[in-house]
Amino acid sequence: MADNDDLLDYEDEEQNEQPDGSGDVPAKKEVKGTYVSIHSSGFRDFLLKPEILRAIVDCGFEHPSEDMRRDVQEIFRSTPHSKQVMMFSATLSKEIRPVCKKFMQDENEKNKKLFELLDVLEFNQVVIFVKSVQRCMALAQLLTEQNFPAIGIHRGMTQEERLSRYQQFKDFQKRILVATNLFGRGMDIERVNIVFNYDMPEDSDTYLHRVARAGRFGTKGLAITLVSDESDAKILNDVQERFDVNITELPDEIDLASYMFLLKLSIPPQI
Repeated sequence: MADNDDLLDYEDEEQNEQPDGSGDVPAKKEVKGTYVSIHSSGFRDFLLKPEILRAIVDCGFEHPSEDMRRDVQEIFRSTPHSKQVMMFSATLSKEIRPVCKKFMQDENEKNKKLFELLDVLEFNQVVIFVKSVQRCMALAQLLTEQNFPAIGIHRGMTQEERLSRYQQFKDFQKRILVATNLFGRGMDIERVNIVFNYDMPEDSDTYLHRVARAGRFGTKGLAITLVSDESDAKILNDVQERFDVNITELPDEIDLASYMFLLKLSIPPQI
């Protein structure tokens, strides 16, 4: 069992690059929020804001190269989780439509699937891993609004707040914990029997540390990973190859005995 002092931040520092102030660049008028405009052969206008993402794509996306697909995918994954994506083309071929749909998937579908699983699965306690502080805060709030007993823990909190929330979860005051990789190592709680990778981990090592939070101390556990795109699928394939395991799709029905450790109590009759 980990001591409270072990609840340290194992995440890599999130680097926020600041523009270089050197040079004779004239001062610009301060604007509210963040605006980034990207121009390339495939994107005539790519406007990023905290609250909305608009992508106006011309026919350059009709025949995308592998490099371009990777670039678009990286931009998509780096933008805010809550965003709107729009694609326009005068001639959108049937071959490219599935690719476009992957970037235009309704983010609510991921949440709906998570809520559905939390409703139908029997569990003692659950840990849901996400990739950033912002997503941790947003998902924890969303779960709470949906009346799930959830709490979040991430590197943006003070050590005192982390320990307080960790203790609440450990004491079974909360049954669902939304966490970043901060909780991925060394945190052993016996009641945790389901782990969700809401966001795919960045590599196989992180995957192993995450899923190992379920089924501790000789109990059984279940790990569920939500695969959103080809990049997620590649990491999952890397996990299977490295650890020589076969990770199958989630069946319609899951045997309760496969991940629930049931303790039978013998209660003597009252006289």
